[in-house]
Amino acid sequence: MPRIKRLSGAEVIDILAVFGFQVHSQKGSHIKLRRLGVTGKETLTIPNHQ
Repeated sequence: MPRIKRLSGAEVIDILAVFGFQVHSQKGSHIKLRRLGVTGKETLTIPNHQ
């Protein structure tokens, strides 16, 4: 079985941008993404570690 590809924080942010997420804030190495969904605000926190 092949290994799962490891994605960087920047790659994950680019992928989630396609689904309407935008960078909302950053504190240290964690970036909060937010979008307005059908049920209200949806927030994701993505670690941006090396």
